[in-house]
Amino acid sequence: MSTRCASCGREGGSGWFCDGCGAPLERSCPSCAATVALDASFCASCGLRLEDTRSAASEGERRQLAVLFCDVVDSTPLAQRMDVEDFGELMLAVQRLATNVITHFGGTVGTYAGDGLVAWFGWPVAHEDDTALATHAGLEILAQLGKLGSDVARASGAPLAARIAVHVGPVVVRTDRPDTPVFGETIHVAARLEKFAEPDTLVISDLARRVVSGRFHTSQLAPAQLKGLSGPVVAYRVDGPIVADERELAAAFPAPLIGRERELEHLLEIWQQARRGHGRTALISGEPGVGKSRLLLTLKESLAREPHRWLQLRCSPLAVNSAFRPVADMLRSGLGLRDSEDTAERMRKIEAAVPGGGGRLIASLLGIDADEPLAPEKFRHDLMEALHGWMLSLASEAPVVLAGEDMHWSDPSTLELIALLQDRLAHQPVLIVLTRRAEAAIDLLSSIELVLDRLNQEQTRALTTHLAAGAGLSPDVVARVVERSDGVPLFIEELVAVAGESDGASGLPTSLHSLLLARLDRLGPARELAQIA
Repeated sequence: MSTRCASCGREGGSGWFCDGCGAPLERSCPSCAATVALDASFCASCGLRLEDTRSAASEGERRQLAVLFCDVVDSTPLAQRMDVEDFGELMLAVQRLATNVITHFGGTVGTYAGDGLVAWFGWPVAHEDDTALATHAGLEILAQLGKLGSDVARASGAPLAARIAVHVGPVVVRTDRPDTPVFGETIHVAARLEKFAEPDTLVISDLARRVVSGRFHTSQLAPAQLKGLSGPVVAYRVDGPIVADERELAAAFPAPLIGRERELEHLLEIWQQARRGHGRTALISGEPGVGKSRLLLTLKESLAREPHRWLQLRCSPLAVNSAFRPVADMLRSGLGLRDSEDTAERMRKIEAAVPGGGGRLIASLLGIDADEPLAPEKFRHDLMEALHGWMLSLASEAPVVLAGEDMHWSDPSTLELIALLQDRLAHQPVLIVLTRRAEAAIDLLSSIELVLDRLNQEQTRALTTHLAAGAGLSPDVVARVVERSDGVPLFIEELVAVAGESDGASGLPTSLHSLLLARLDRLGPARELAQIA
């Protein structure tokens, strides 16, 4: 159990008062981060048994988690205006809402404490982007609470608001403590950070912001001294997700394409076949971080001076259960629709681009048209026919590239549409090129597969040297990066970045912890053997 002087920040101490400044010492509950007395046996806020928590934490599995704290703001005035049973039902509704959102984004609720909760992302199963998932979850909780809060305000006259914080860092997980299995300072920091947030806002730590860099709009807050933490803390308010455009995508790849020249040449040959009216489908497969998106972007850059139409599908783990979600996003971009336009203008664009009566179906998918809905199967069938007609119309004007990224996260409806287009456009100037993880099965006939392996030693050294030149790294550091990266381009980029910041390559970047843990978790029974190795 951590004891830190709230006055001077000094760690440890075996007595009741700080041996650095004489102030009374206190400690924090490892579950809910509430302040507890040094001799307490249980936490008064969440009921956790506190004996021997220091030794318990020392024997568990070390993990990196993204921790989310959520707390209702000023619930006391709200309780005073409501019947006690109604208030209790409201707090349960808030907890259910938050729990459903957290579960949807792959998180786990750890503890309910009063009118708040703590959740973590990355255990029992890690995902490559747990910090981003936690941040998305925080934004969605606030959005849904906003709707619930409007009803509460009308009924009681009192506002319902929440504060949310996300922090990422190392913890210790004890599987023999199912009540509260997660321990560590990361929990405490997230709890303190939540008090930093204004009502109806989400704040993230500086470390979390760096992990999700380029994925969310953030605003830096004034540094603040948080209770129990030494030194001022820098935090950021999350203003919303960033919709990736090509400038941001290009900025994510600081190095030229290395070691994929043969695969790029093959794609260009396939493109030449497709543009002459022989429809082709190419699958780019490989493990995470091996360079699938980089190769796809290089293909687009190579075609920049040739007449063609590029359509982009981007699949996401956030939308695996949302039918046609990547298609809807593609249509908004492909049809040039803008949120600032009124319904009439957007309908005009859709109907001008889509032949026959298919425009109304596409407008319905995009939530623009309010016509009477068709039966689900009828709508699905007619929508795919309308999308086929639109693609035919585009292909009659110029060759088309339909690029799909991360198809291992595609919903079934989108995959069914791609299979239909592949069949129907076999004699049209259309290239369908998709990226997927090696383990993902995508059943497409007559597709050409390009499997990306890890870079060899020479290619790894070339990429590392190119990146290291900008970071001013010594030959010894370059050699260590080459050795540790194992030929994975993403690892090379991240290790060079952290080496440049820390003047060496001794630490593993936070951004890679989740990726490696996710790989281990996917091993199943072989996980323990891999950890030993």
